[in-house]
Amino acid sequence: MQSRNLIGIGKAGLSFVEFLMARGAEPKNCTVLLNEKKSPERPENIHNIFCTKSSAELDYKKIVKKQDIQKPCLVVFGGAGKFSGKTALELSKVLKLRDKESEFILIGPFKFEGEKAKDRANNILTKLREEQVISHYFSNQDIFSLISPNASFEEGFAKINAEIFWFYKNLRK
Repeated sequence: MQSRNLIGIGKAGLSFVEFLMARGAEPKNCTVLLNEKKSPERPENIHNIFCTKSSAELDYKKIVKKQDIQKPCLVVFGGAGKFSGKTALELSKVLKLRDKESEFILIGPFKFEGEKAKDRANNILTKLREEQVISHYFSNQDIFSLISPNASFEEGFAKINAEIFWFYKNLRK
């Protein structure tokens, strides 16, 4: 991961960043974009944190300027939330304007989150692909196939983060 800028959006993005940090695989340049209403706690070990009440309040040009110009960006986010989805779309536009190579990993919702959440995630993925942004999809629903029935959600999220890390690491070989 050292060869990439990592940008985590929302709780799903933060979860992936924290997963990498716990394993010593954190990139040198890591940025987290959080919804102040849903993520009041800010992680201490991450230098580039942007925390606002809405995606419209984020200064995307400033965020992109914080990225290492020599390295492409990997953006990880949950697509079911309004904040994360809108933030990912706006960020992709600014990255593209700056000719910044980037890839987006969207983590889709659980079935129990409902059709609205599923439709929102699918809509975000479609828009990213229409903009010709390299995009990959993982689903939180897949957690249930990765863990035992007695496992906790924390164990499940760790497994999905490990799957994303494994996918990305092997994709680059």
